[in-house]
Amino acid sequence: MAKKSPGGSTQSPKVLKSSNGARKQLSARSRTDIKSLDDSEAFTQELQGGSDRAAALIAASFLDTYLLSIFEALFYFRNEQDRKKLLSDANAPVSSMSARARLAFAMEIIDEQTFELIETIRYVRNAFAHSVTHMNFQTAEVHKICMALPRTPDLTWPDQPLPVEARMRYIGSCLVLSKALSKARADIIAQQSEAPPG
Repeated sequence: MAKKSPGGSTQSPKVLKSSNGARKQLSARSRTDIKSLDDSEAFTQELQGGSDRAAALIAASFLDTYLLSIFEALFYFRNEQDRKKLLSDANAPVSSMSARARLAFAMEIIDEQTFELIETIRYVRNAFAHSVTHMNFQTAEVHKICMALPRTPDLTWPDQPLPVEARMRYIGSCLVLSKALSKARADIIAQQSEAPPG
């Protein structure tokens, strides 16, 4: 018999069970292959045309994926289950952007300035993600924080409507930090390949 949800609708357990496969596929899809991120053209196109909220979430997700890739390269896992329990399950110790950045800093993979920039990006992302009221890069608090981020003069989109400076600094910082993390990941892989077998 179908059970009634708190909202009053009914959902069959069979329907919920039948969606399990799709849920697993969606979870796997959210784990973007890091090689596809090395070509950021598709991301920049989406960032260019989306809303401020979408841009804030997508750019930070781009950065977080590179953070995750560092630990996937650094650690050896016996199997996918072990990897998920450490890095990506809901209660995994290194599943959040904050935990990943803090661990990377503690292990001296990133310096203090990079850590502080990632924390700033995370703070702004969380504000956009959790706010139920209208928010954009011209919102006073968001604008003030983002204008303190470094400028990235090589990142220019002439057709972007003005004013865009705060948005561009946020997106630019995410992309520049992602490139730095990509290099750190490459260095880790190179060091591992050069290490004598243990």
